[in-house]
Amino acid sequence: MTGPIVLTLLVRDEADIVGDMLRFHLRAGVDHVIAMDNASTDGTSDILRDFEAMGVLTRVDQPSDSYLQDVWTTEMARMALEDLGAAWVIPSDADEFWMPDDAGADLRDVLAAVPPDVPLVSCARANLFAPWEEIETLGWRDALVWRAVAPAPLSPARLRDPAPLEQPFAQGHMPPKAILRPEAVTRIGRGAHPHDVDLRGEGRARDVPVTIRHAPFRDRGEVAASVARIGRAIAADPTAGPDVSAKYRRWHAMAETGGIDAVTAEIMPAPEAIARDRMAGLIRPDSRLSEAVVPRDGSHAARLALSAAGGGPDRIWQDSAGPSVPVLLAGGTHAARGRVAARLKGLGVREIALPVEAPVDWQARIAAILRAMGSEPREPLLAELRASRRMHEGGWHGLLIDDPEITGARSLWRAFAAEGEVAPALILLADADTDTGGGEAVSELEAQSRDMPRLVASSSDLLGAAPERLHAAMACLGLWVPLSVALTSAPVATERAAPAPDLLRAGWGLAP
Repeated sequence: MTGPIVLTLLVRDEADIVGDMLRFHLRAGVDHVIAMDNASTDGTSDILRDFEAMGVLTRVDQPSDSYLQDVWTTEMARMALEDLGAAWVIPSDADEFWMPDDAGADLRDVLAAVPPDVPLVSCARANLFAPWEEIETLGWRDALVWRAVAPAPLSPARLRDPAPLEQPFAQGHMPPKAILRPEAVTRIGRGAHPHDVDLRGEGRARDVPVTIRHAPFRDRGEVAASVARIGRAIAADPTAGPDVSAKYRRWHAMAETGGIDAVTAEIMPAPEAIARDRMAGLIRPDSRLSEAVVPRDGSHAARLALSAAGGGPDRIWQDSAGPSVPVLLAGGTHAARGRVAARLKGLGVREIALPVEAPVDWQARIAAILRAMGSEPREPLLAELRASRRMHEGGWHGLLIDDPEITGARSLWRAFAAEGEVAPALILLADADTDTGGGEAVSELEAQSRDMPRLVASSSDLLGAAPERLHAAMACLGLWVPLSVALTSAPVATERAAPAPDLLRAGWGLAP
């Protein structure tokens, strides 16, 4: 396999799940995502822009109200081949998590084992479900831990029959979906099922050990909106045959005659049915999805949100699988660092003050904190850093540190980064005027920091940067700031600082 694995995504108003879905797949072997945003209005677009800023996603705007899933999915597969040289394309929905059956493998491992003459592979799909009451109490991430043992098929003909279903819809069988080699494909049908993929030549799908955990039902209000929107779109599409999206045709008719409550009651089991079906061996627990998006054993929150100093709305998100990212602000004068810190705090970055008085060397600071805690561990440096991290709610993620003695302690940060929980990022002010040991000290810091995420720019460029540029820079440092928040951080007019040309050669070139 010589090309990348590209996941294509057609999405509309899936803000509650799309971030989790993208983070999961980018950790599970996907190299790039092409996402077509079909007129989202709920914040989905901002989330896609966050991933776009990190360079892992190509975003395509699609404002149409038509339901042209096959046309758009085929278009994205062609983009993946022509623009990215994709070896494989995964046509996914936002509520699908493609998981190798071997929990220790990733998608690249599975696809690398497919013979080169196989044009597409087939992946089983399983609905996850729970009573609505549990979803509304626990949230979908914790609640969706049940799946059917032997799900019964629900054919389009059965769904066209208005008689009540024999079991909740979510416990029914889901047809498999395909992962395909884009050069072998001429058209991907609605749903991207293996039998709906048109090939250029001969070939057939081969089963692979991948199961798609499907979480389509997470909110009753969302179900109502989808039924209304998709039902109308299908009714208005003369090319949509009677078997296309049969479930939405059924539910649209049910909602018009009996109300949306009849629809949601048909989809999920009642609370008492879970215990009954579990005892009967009809359902079994499956926590793979929940474990992928909900932290266990004290790990970071799936979206650890930090507030700006003094409280306020959620600002900075942290990848559940990634380390905390403290921000080291160095270079320039004390006043310049203060102005830059003030603008960064508008994005949710918080300042930190270690509980010691007077500037002393690091070993003395560590000893002082350890004495205050009554602790004398064998490895005082790393143990103190762990302890200090616990002292601040939310960890070190998004904390701004501008004390020159601390930011200049490269050996300290290297040791802490080696532990794997922290990945410090550096913002180095490339100003000619500096009070941090002179230009030589700042140049030395620049040379020593080339192996870490960093932003080198003059203070005036940082203060005057357009919000979109600042948003992209923060994302590349590992701080995921919602674009809607970044847009509220207006540029600051200031007298232009004289730059240090030798430092700016390593800079980002942020423009006001």
